[in-house]
Amino acid sequence: MPVRGEYGAETRRAAVELFEQGYGAWAIAGRLNVRRNTVVKWLGRYRRQGDEGLERATVPMKYSVQTKIAAVEAVLAGTVKHPQ
Repeated sequence: MPVRGEYGAETRRAAVELFEQGYGAWAIAGRLNVRRNTVVKWLGRYRRQGDEGLERATVPMKYSVQTKIAAVEAVLAGTVKHPQ
């Protein structure tokens, strides 16, 4: 199986199409070689967001150690308030 997050929008759309044809989550997972809970997650996103829910989810930003230290120092110095 691919590493987490490596399934493309085409695979997600295929899962929705199979679901609309009457296949269940287990059958879809088997046909697409993905985990059942992944299929359930994709179908839920599709129900809530439509086609946009099938696009790749945004990846959390990664900050360098220096950026993190600068942010903490700014909060401690009082020049930036800590978000509530």
